[in-house]
Amino acid sequence: MKTLKDIPGRASLKKRLGDEIKTGHAGHAYILEGPQGVGKRDIARAFAHALLCVSDELEKPCGRCRHCTMVKAGGTGELYELLPEKGSISINSIRELQQNINLIPYSSNRKVYIVIDADTMTVSAQNCILKTLEEPPEYAVIIMTASNSDNLLETIKSRVVSLQVGINSVEEIEEYLGRNPAYDSDDIKLATRCADGSIGKAVEIIGSSEFMEQRAAAIMFADCLMSKELEKSLAAIGRITKGDLDIFFSSLSGLIRDMLVMKTTGETGYLINKDKKDIIIRGSERFPEHLLGKMVSLINESADRVRANAAKKQTLDAMIVKITEELAGW
Repeated sequence: MKTLKDIPGRASLKKRLGDEIKTGHAGHAYILEGPQGVGKRDIARAFAHALLCVSDELEKPCGRCRHCTMVKAGGTGELYELLPEKGSISINSIRELQQNINLIPYSSNRKVYIVIDADTMTVSAQNCILKTLEEPPEYAVIIMTASNSDNLLETIKSRVVSLQVGINSVEEIEEYLGRNPAYDSDDIKLATRCADGSIGKAVEIIGSSEFMEQRAAAIMFADCLMSKELEKSLAAIGRITKGDLDIFFSSLSGLIRDMLVMKTTGETGYLINKDKKDIIIRGSERFPEHLLGKMVSLINESADRVRANAAKKQTLDAMIVKITEELAGW
């Protein structure tokens, strides 16, 4: 059973939720909003278990009361979760929630309902849950998670406490991934850089075969650039143009940044891609500082274009042409 203390970072949010538990002034409904993969569900569950704990202790959940004992035994106590089905939450699912919410709690003083991805509720489902939010039973707390609260009715948002979950820092993600001894330190740094502040995304990246394939393609691509081998650089990216290119762009940009760091400091201790020192040293020796900086800018511009739904192959081809033009004089 995860507690708020187990959630990496988010000090201000955890203090806010912890204070509401200690003072007994928790609201009847919340929205926890943040990007996909930042841990909204974990935070919602930790908050829910603290609300449901019936111990008199200040630190909750206690792990020993009847609710906590039930959860440790594999049950859910008075915690209920509602997830989208086929990409959305229907009015029928909300009606089932309403039927359950009218039954008084038996293992706690409260009942907590977590609605995962509440922003996927249909309009009819939102209008249906609105009735419960207007007149909830005094023992009920509804916690909704959302990536985009703009998809929710204003009448819903006006009746809940809205809290931004935020993202994790680089240090927090690296520390979290570092708890797993199976992860290589270089891979941890790369996955962290690709994760956009999301621990969930970092875990997904570092455990995927795509991570290794795209990083290998980026390394081959950078190596070809150093040798000015245009055809080989095209071959390096040919096999990944259909997938998500975030890892490729981040890995490639990181390699060129390492060359820039090596160029300016002469030290290898600051490198992220320490396992590719040969390529990094060769690039730092061959190209001037301003050219390496220009290459990083071109890579990042291409990454932004692809994220904005530009055609992947054309964007990559254009990036190669621009970079080779910059390299022509060297």
